[in-house]
Amino acid sequence: SQFEMAMDSTLEELVQRLQRDLNCLLDEDRNLRKKGLTEIFKFLGTVQIESTQLAEFYQSYLLKNLKHTIEDKIEKHREISLQILEIILDKTRIIDQDVFQNTVRSLLGRVNNIPFQETSEEVRLQIVRLLQKIVNSYNQELRLLLPEIAFGISKLLLDQFPEIKKETASLIKQISSKFRSQFGVHVNPVVKSLLTNMQHQQNKVRKISIEALCELLLCEGAAPLIEQCFGSLGKSIHDKISDVRKTVFIGLANCLNGFSYANVKAEEGQVTYLLLHGLNDESEEVVNLVIQLLEDAGNKRKALSEEMQEEQTY
Repeated sequence: SQFEMAMDSTLEELVQRLQRDLNCLLDEDRNLRKKGLTEIFKFLGTVQIESTQLAEFYQSYLLKNLKHTIEDKIEKHREISLQILEIILDKTRIIDQDVFQNTVRSLLGRVNNIPFQETSEEVRLQIVRLLQKIVNSYNQELRLLLPEIAFGISKLLLDQFPEIKKETASLIKQISSKFRSQFGVHVNPVVKSLLTNMQHQQNKVRKISIEALCELLLCEGAAPLIEQCFGSLGKSIHDKISDVRKTVFIGLANCLNGFSYANVKAEEGQVTYLLLHGLNDESEEVVNLVIQLLEDAGNKRKALSEEMQEEQTY
């Protein structure tokens, strides 16, 4: 059968087998486009294809046609296009740097302006999840794209759909911890959008927005941005949900413990002032947490001062 033939199929055989379907992706006829997409999706999903052959097929043949169907006017076609891309991301590694950048940009292009080019919230959610996969699997290749990713994220956070706000905040946590020393300089617009979401009616959105913000502030160069956050953080420590309040206090303590000496000196007064509010919290659990956080931060700060003193005496 043709599926068995493809078990060890060369690139040439792969192209031969899917050429008609690839051509269909560019057809004026929507039914043919759908047929082409469905066939490619089924084939790539069920057939064992050697990883380097699959990467080569994607880089040289598939992406240039798939780029068009990612922008198709039919929502179902856009959805299948992204499912095909997901198979590629799961089964192989995109080696060609230009193709990799084009792939990420074709996703960002759908969501980096409001109103979004991508009109379906389900498809926008699919895009955020693909970006999470990409950040998870690629390192250096992403560095050049960080400014564009930050810009896209700042727009996605303003999506009306709470699920997208949450998944995008989760993506921020992921990028911030992976690109600690590169992401910080690009995050100004992201911080502004997170501050908006910290006032959202859903407490889960508020909570993960605070987590993402505090993770972001730990990136190199981002700490001074905390000054534009004190107003919102000051509201969040009085949130009606104790879990949200706990999240703020933990985040503030992480900033105290994670900032450089210079940033700690500049910001610790205001951060500690907010933390101290937790000692009057109505929840005993929150009070106990804050006592512990202040104690840990105090010990860490003492050690940091001593370390700095030693450095100055040398």
